[in-house]
Amino acid sequence: EMGHINHIVSKIAMSHPHIAFKLTHNGSEIINVQQTDSLLERVSAFLGQEMAKDILPIQLLTDWLEITGFLLPPSHTRPNREMQSLFVNNRYIVNKTISHAIYAGYHTMLPGGRYPIVVMFLKIDPLVVDVNVHPTKSEVRFHQEKEIHQLVVKAVRETFLNANLSPDMSVPAEGDREKRIREAINGYFGSTIYPEAGNWQSFSSPYSPLEKGDGGLLPPPEGDKRQDVGAGLAPVLLPLCQIYNTYIIVKGDDGVCIIDQHAAHERVVYERLMAQDRGILSQLSLLPISLELDYQETATMLESIPLLNELGFKIDEFGQNTFIIYGVPVGMTKNDPKETVLGILHDIQNTGKAKTSSELREDMIISMSCKTAIKAGQPLFAAEMSSLVQQLMETQQPHTCPHGRPTMIKLGMEELEKRFLRK
Repeated sequence: EMGHINHIVSKIAMSHPHIAFKLTHNGSEIINVQQTDSLLERVSAFLGQEMAKDILPIQLLTDWLEITGFLLPPSHTRPNREMQSLFVNNRYIVNKTISHAIYAGYHTMLPGGRYPIVVMFLKIDPLVVDVNVHPTKSEVRFHQEKEIHQLVVKAVRETFLNANLSPDMSVPAEGDREKRIREAINGYFGSTIYPEAGNWQSFSSPYSPLEKGDGGLLPPPEGDKRQDVGAGLAPVLLPLCQIYNTYIIVKGDDGVCIIDQHAAHERVVYERLMAQDRGILSQLSLLPISLELDYQETATMLESIPLLNELGFKIDEFGQNTFIIYGVPVGMTKNDPKETVLGILHDIQNTGKAKTSSELREDMIISMSCKTAIKAGQPLFAAEMSSLVQQLMETQQPHTCPHGRPTMIKLGMEELEKRFLRK
């Protein structure tokens, strides 16, 4: 019972910062928050200092709906929705539509089985809210659920697009010491081993920085408007080293960043493929590949052939439970087409529910990104690492792969100095 009381008082206190609240149990103080004019201050009191420092404000205004509140980046999650607080007209509510919309707003940024931490307030005409769903009046329905769902998704996604969630990789100017080191190295070897800013080779392949010689796995989409990082940025993002042929260590302006090369490349490939408005170019195989499937795989394949062809594969039915792969996406020469297609089919089967064509297309792209991205354990040259890091920092969501795993971890100077007892 005390748990339920604590839960209810917490929600009421969170939405009424202008009122002081105190809750005690058997002489112990459970809640004690002072009156404040700041909603952020009140919410932070319940989230705790560690999470409060990463809090992001959310706001979306229309002529009939106002969405405000706070959310936490994907680095803060929970195994359930207990840390999601939803309020309609300042009243705590439960609503599956809003909960689903919040989760959809975090799409491709959350690991499986994890849920975001959100405090959201909706201000809406009470006439469009049905409170007679549950005896406690906590669960509600809306008369415009589809529109509200779309607006909540939009509000969450725009919050992340407007927020700088990436590690601080600002560009310090090259000092005299760095310049002397570069000139000494170049002079010793008699060539430009350590180039100046702007002279780093740029790999334009959106699919893999390793396959420039093959023309890349995928040509850049027409009218690609991704922001150019700029000539002066590449040397600063030049990795210090690669460890275990899996992680790239990059020096930033205020610490170091450890990047998972596979997760990072997954994000790069995913966003490039999702940006393709037209079908992805194919190249014909010299020898068609026969693919024999079981009955369940065959049913999935028959439903998926149109979308697989759109993604650059060329597949035809060839007898009972047999298919021929005679084309693959341009540049995908280093991956086994049979294994890639089978992997995509199995991923689709494992989703366990019917999906729209756009959702199915995205599932295929996520699977394809994973199957074709740089693998853990794969050694990279310095220029390849530099290219991958640069491409990652140009993506819209560089901090997670499409499955929601983190692509990078930052160790700031303050943290390093604490570890070495310098502070």
